[in-house]
Amino acid sequence: MSNNSFLRNRISLTMLPLAGLLAVLGLLLRGPFGNPSTNPSAFAQAAASPNFGTAWVIILLGSVVRIYSLMVLFAILAQTRAARWVFWALLFSFVSEALFLSLTGILAFATPVAAKLYLQGDAGLINVLKAGFFSGPGLALLYPSGLIGTLGSILFSIAIYRSNLPLWAGILYALTTPLLAFAPAFSYILELLGGVLLLVSGTWIAVAVWRHQPASETTSRTGQPSLMGQA
Repeated sequence: MSNNSFLRNRISLTMLPLAGLLAVLGLLLRGPFGNPSTNPSAFAQAAASPNFGTAWVIILLGSVVRIYSLMVLFAILAQTRAARWVFWALLFSFVSEALFLSLTGILAFATPVAAKLYLQGDAGLINVLKAGFFSGPGLALLYPSGLIGTLGSILFSIAIYRSNLPLWAGILYALTTPLLAFAPAFSYILELLGGVLLLVSGTWIAVAVWRHQPASETTSRTGQPSLMGQA
């Protein structure tokens, strides 16, 4: 990888903490995520508020930014001994984010409309959401997306460790997807923690890459040239 290419990748890697920042902002704006199956009125009140749709648009943008940042991280880590790990990490993460984006679009654009109509007396659309998103097809995408994304995050953390980047940055990154994917069902605090960990780990990884010089003679923990020696 040329020095100019490595510099461009380092600049582009700032998108990883940006993805975490958007996740945190979106979750704070949205608040706890209710379930229309247990309390449709409370869910409709929350979903009909201006913040709900805006929050999910921000979360959606965060996912798009995260996809781009993972491509950049792949380009950097693929130059190291961790190449075989990062290939599968990117593949699983892509599949997970693609499945999640399809569900996020429903929450960002369709759910607020259905909630407003429910509050106006049309209860049928909330039932459609319950049947389509909170059970059946929606869950058939949501849980596999979370499991696949968790595997991708773990593989990325292994690749980060093997490339001589900070071990704990990789560990924190590995925790982001399971918290963001599964915590909403039982804990808003843990879901928010997932966004915070994405922001912290993304910033840590970006800073660690920035601090290395492309021509430095460093070696990875495996005894092979690190990403800095390969630049």
